[in-house]
Amino acid sequence: MAITFLEQRKRQQYMIPLLVLMLLITFFVIWYGVLKPQQPAVVTFYIPEETLPSALKKVEIDFNFLKNITSDRFQLFETIPTFEKEAGRENPFIPF
Repeated sequence: MAITFLEQRKRQQYMIPLLVLMLLITFFVIWYGVLKPQQPAVVTFYIPEETLPSALKKVEIDFNFLKNITSDRFQLFETIPTFEKEAGRENPFIPF
């Protein structure tokens, strides 16, 4: 019996530093990931207008192509008839 007590004592001696190490790692992860104030990750760049190509300086969108589309190409949806029967059962969970 004395041998088993000594083996348990040796295991405890190895487990306590391991537990302390795991607690320190957990605290570090929580501190670094959650509690530490985060630096803003937004970086803005300023590009002077003189360096931009002329095509990027002024953008023009031609909406005249929408006027040329004829409505003959489009089809209307069919109307759905209303439901005329009684909807559902009194208790939908009972078997048929």
